[in-house]
Amino acid sequence: MFGRKRRRIKIKKVNPKIRKIQKRITLHASVGLPKKKKNGASNKKIYFPSWRVIKKAAVILFFISFVLPGGKLVAESAYLFFTEEIFDIRKIKVENNIFFRTEEIVDLSKIKEGKNIFDIKIFDIKDNIEKNRNVDKVIVTRMIPDTIQIKVYEKNPKMIVVSEEKEYFVGQDGTFLSWEKERMVEYVLPKVEGFKVVGGEIKRADSPELLSAVITILENYNEFRNITDKYMLNKIQVINKHTIKLIFDEEKIIVLSKEDDLFFKFSRLEKVLEDLEKKNREFKKIDLRFNDIVVI
Repeated sequence: MFGRKRRRIKIKKVNPKIRKIQKRITLHASVGLPKKKKNGASNKKIYFPSWRVIKKAAVILFFISFVLPGGKLVAESAYLFFTEEIFDIRKIKVENNIFFRTEEIVDLSKIKEGKNIFDIKIFDIKDNIEKNRNVDKVIVTRMIPDTIQIKVYEKNPKMIVVSEEKEYFVGQDGTFLSWEKERMVEYVLPKVEGFKVVGGEIKRADSPELLSAVITILENYNEFRNITDKYMLNKIQVINKHTIKLIFDEEKIIVLSKEDDLFFKFSRLEKVLEDLEKKNREFKKIDLRFNDIVVI
């Protein structure tokens, strides 16, 4: 016994690449298996294919029903499966809504709970909701087996047009929005004077393009954060195409013209305000209508 030589056991080194592949195989084999709880019970889950996979399967079954013998029976069985109660709509998820209440979007969609999820038309739901003037865009998705997801993109008001003592919320594209004032309490919007509202349209007899000029002014104002953060725009008075007054807090007035290169004028205004702040000077009115000089 004592004279025997001990045999050396050679340990084979496993290639790291092979080891990675083995791990992947193990992981793939375990996907979808129910995990056992500590007390021995299993936590079973039902996995459903995506809507894209189901559509492909339906096309294949349709083809089988005409080509292969016994295919009709297969197609009929598939039809019975897809009309089961498990695919009845039980939940409608609404996302991204700020001003709209969830129940309002559900009412606009005209979806009926209990209807089979494959019987509804996505584009019909989309069109029903987008008919509302306060909606910009809608994305509707089937979530198998029993949920419809609706993602809403709302139109936000950018200004309030005042005409004959009435106020109208107006969006970025110059169209009227039908939001109630109660929902806009936290929104601080500039009031625009100098237009008439006739037949649901904003009009100006002397220059129809003035509304687009006002929209461009608001875009530039929001882009220059050094101006936006320090000076709150309360009102825009459209006198004519040569004179548009921007009235800020403490009745500070900036005068522009429709013909101006508005981005250039706001760049100049930013520099003027910085210079006045450095010199600790106040202003009541800045006129930017002239190309060569700034009148303060």
